[in-house]
Amino acid sequence: MHSLVRQWEEAETWYHKSLEVEERLSNETDAADTYHQLGIIAHEQCQWAKAEAWYRKSLEIEERLGNEAGAAITYHQLGGIAAGQRQWAAAETWYNKSLEIRKRLRIGGMAASDYHQLGSIAQKQQRYREAGDLYLRALVGLLNANDPHNAGICRRNMRILLTEADAASREAILERWRGAGLDQADWWEALTASQQDDGKAALRSAGQQDQGKHSARPGFMAVGSPPGQTRNFAAGRADERPVSDTFPPPRPKGSGGNKKD
Repeated sequence: MHSLVRQWEEAETWYHKSLEVEERLSNETDAADTYHQLGIIAHEQCQWAKAEAWYRKSLEIEERLGNEAGAAITYHQLGGIAAGQRQWAAAETWYNKSLEIRKRLRIGGMAASDYHQLGSIAQKQQRYREAGDLYLRALVGLLNANDPHNAGICRRNMRILLTEADAASREAILERWRGAGLDQADWWEALTASQQDDGKAALRSAGQQDQGKHSARPGFMAVGSPPGQTRNFAAGRADERPVSDTFPPPRPKGSGGNKKD
């Protein structure tokens, strides 16, 4: 941990050196990038107020220069700052500002990260059906953008959503996903993971000893795998979430205004 802190401090020192030159030369475009990078350093250390201040300095330049794609990245990061402090309404506002630009500019892969974060907020507020629809939009965008890593995170959170949702919401979510043509393995794994969770709860409530064996319940299929397949459903547990609560984690912008999210 101490080594990581030293690395952040060293990075911050170099960015401040860069910023001194950029500000002296009135190079606003590069200064906006550096402000953003300083925001990321503070963000990664959960220094919310400091990170927000740096992001807002970057955003002021981006908005004034009409750099919509860059502004969308910063809106997204500000959403992460608000979400990190459980300020859900503010976070939704920032993510929706980012999403509006990315949809209009047809930046589908980046819009997917906004859909996913909005889905996460809806899930935390127990708006399960809305969360399911937002996660679906995120997954479609990620698959279209050929981003298997983040698509995997999205699938995992979709499975977690089903373990948390009530039975009626869960069935409505699954029906929506099936209607969208989601690959059967995705919703099967999600469904069986949620059934496993329900089955354990039922055993506990009945006062029976849970030996980890699969148990069928009325109205549910026995926990298991599709014919001819073997799966490990332990990953569907509701207490297992991606390492970073932001999706994707803060990423650096590129130099000279050609920014990546």
